[in-house]
Amino acid sequence: TLACVIGLPEAAFAQSTARLKTPAGKTILISADNFFRDADAGLMELRGNVQVVYGEEHLSCDRAVVRLATQEVEAEGNLVIVSPTARVQGSRTVLK
Repeated sequence: TLACVIGLPEAAFAQSTARLKTPAGKTILISADNFFRDADAGLMELRGNVQVVYGEEHLSCDRAVVRLATQEVEAEGNLVIVSPTARVQGSRTVLK
């Protein structure tokens, strides 16, 4: 679902927010103190006050890595995932 971040330019951004569309047309809002994108490795790293909002689901953490090809997200540090039916806290998760 996060493969649409490919459209961001390669570089680092400070205190940035990106509004993205999935292939299905849904909006994903991503915010972090720093964005780093490595086009060669197909990765995006988000650091500091990471917030990801997808529909009614909200993920917050200290650091996240998005693997663009597989749409896998590794999130860690002060992790909180909130949906309309659940709230989960932890130190690390992998979302596929």
